[in-house]
Amino acid sequence: MGIYRRENGIFYLKAKVENSYKRISLNTRDYKLAQRMYDNYLLNEIDKKLNPPKSVNITQKQNNTEKCYIEYIELCQSQKRTAKQRTP
Repeated sequence: MGIYRRENGIFYLKAKVENSYKRISLNTRDYKLAQRMYDNYLLNEIDKKLNPPKSVNITQKQNNTEKCYIEYIELCQSQKRTAKQRTP
């Protein structure tokens, strides 16, 4: 894993993804910028391993959306407004 420059002057990131090496263009000819991008990539990879993404239960997400919508409708009704009206 690392960065390298091809004949066209563009820097690339070489990374192992799912047991095979992938080449990713960094779209820059500036070594310092390429190095910062590589460092950022490494930090993101480390963060993924230390803090794996949490799975979101879709039904729970739908219930939260529905709950917020009901609260909004109740608020509008308590202020004697329709959901389409705006405050001046």
